[in-house]
Amino acid sequence: MIKLKCTKKINEQEQNKKMGYAKGITLISLVITIIILIILAGVSINLVLGENGLFTKAREAKEKFLEAQEEEQEGLNTLLDEMDNYINEKLQIEIINGTLGENNWYTSDVELRIVNRNENDTTKYILTGATTQEETEIENGKTIQIENNGITKITVKSYGEDGTQTYEIEKNIYKDSEVPTIEIVEKQTVEIGTSIDEEYIKNNSTIKDNLTEVKIVDLNIKDSSNKIIEEAEKQLNEYDIYTINFKIKDEAGNIKEVEQKITTKPKIPITLKNIIPDSGFETGINGWYNCDTIESATDKSMSGKSLKYTLLNKQAFARKNYGDLGIAGKNIYCSIYVMSDSQTTWPDFGVASTNTPDEWPTEISFDGKSVSSLEEAYGKWIKLSFILTKEKTQWNNLLITLAQNDVNGTGTLWWDNMMIIDLSPFDDKVPTTDWLDNMIPYTESNQIFTLNM
Repeated sequence: MIKLKCTKKINEQEQNKKMGYAKGITLISLVITIIILIILAGVSINLVLGENGLFTKAREAKEKFLEAQEEEQEGLNTLLDEMDNYINEKLQIEIINGTLGENNWYTSDVELRIVNRNENDTTKYILTGATTQEETEIENGKTIQIENNGITKITVKSYGEDGTQTYEIEKNIYKDSEVPTIEIVEKQTVEIGTSIDEEYIKNNSTIKDNLTEVKIVDLNIKDSSNKIIEEAEKQLNEYDIYTINFKIKDEAGNIKEVEQKITTKPKIPITLKNIIPDSGFETGINGWYNCDTIESATDKSMSGKSLKYTLLNKQAFARKNYGDLGIAGKNIYCSIYVMSDSQTTWPDFGVASTNTPDEWPTEISFDGKSVSSLEEAYGKWIKLSFILTKEKTQWNNLLITLAQNDVNGTGTLWWDNMMIIDLSPFDDKVPTTDWLDNMIPYTESNQIFTLNM
């Protein structure tokens, strides 16, 4: 019996020990839970009451709403005041005629009407500024003209029967009818690669206006083929003659359109050579080329070395065949002056590389000017020019031809100032024909010259 009691007591002690452990674990969990709740409560309080909390945001929103409401009310009050003043104004200055430009400037004369609602009062006005006028009485409802450019202030006063001033109003009239002016070099030469923008125009011209600042607008750049240079580029990257169009505009909106020609030049001098051996013609063979005479012309000579040939039948042909020109360039520039006495037809100017005039080899590309559109220049020297591109390295048997077809009877043609220029010094930047026509001077055969612009 005693043994059983001891066992029971031991069991009770173990059970109590286990219950103590359970209570300890529960207490720890409770503490952790309380700590977590305190942290969450702190975060929530910060979200609500912190510097960027909900209460702060709500207060700021309320303040902005009240400010907007006040501004709206002020604007409404101002509008109502202006409407009330207009309805109840005793004096009014009305603009009844004038061309309104920009920024409240008028670009024409301005006609004003003065209205005094108190018909028993005397009305007087004063002009100061661009237009001046001492205090002058004016009949109610009559008009006055503002003709001078500038800012004119008009002051209108109303006087009662006893001579006491009762009302006064003022108004400024802005008038500018003058177009801005510009002094610019119409034909200008710049280095290749130059950027043309508003800053360049301002630095290379003198722009003036009588009253206000001037802006450059609608800048447009085209090359000799009328191709527009894109806005992002604005650089003159080819040897060409460019057309620059833009407008200058003052604050009143007055506009002057400007056009300028700009020619590019090399950054360093380029040496070239007229490689043509001579400038003569050869007569045709076997009667196919019907040139009756070829002689030096003096009556219509340009350089004193002009050649004239007479055409007999409906087809006439003159030619000059050049052998190996001694150059290795892929591109050559040819130019010649011609004149015709025939009013009904103009010569055909041709290039080939064989001894047969009607054969055109595929390795030569011809970029020339047609003379068919120049019939109105009958009896005048016309410059024909072209650029020849050849795939092979040597120029052999280059044939220059000048023909006139369907001649009604005898005709006469002149030939002068023939040049052939090797363009290889330009490397990959082959100039345009217009550029070469403008920049290369006439030289004698086999002469070397330098483009030093």
